[in-house]
Amino acid sequence: MIATERPERWSKQLVSHLGRRAAIEETSEGRALALSKGTGIVSTGDGALTLIARGSDEEHTAAVQDILQRHLLRFATREQLTIEWEPIAPID
Repeated sequence: MIATERPERWSKQLVSHLGRRAAIEETSEGRALALSKGTGIVSTGDGALTLIARGSDEEHTAAVQDILQRHLLRFATREQLTIEWEPIAPID
């Protein structure tokens, strides 16, 4: 979870940008992006943006995290967001 005053803006911008090269699907967890190394899920809440990265193994999961984080931080340079990833089980 990433604390921010503008979660909707960053979610929309991130999904729009990455959606040019990835299929987007609305899920119960949020908007899922089918990336080459796995799935990135973007959702918003009250004052927070949540990013979930899933890959078939740790290497693929780390690659998805890198993609989501790198692009988000590029958009939100003025806000100086702090992203802390929590461990999640690989997808089968």
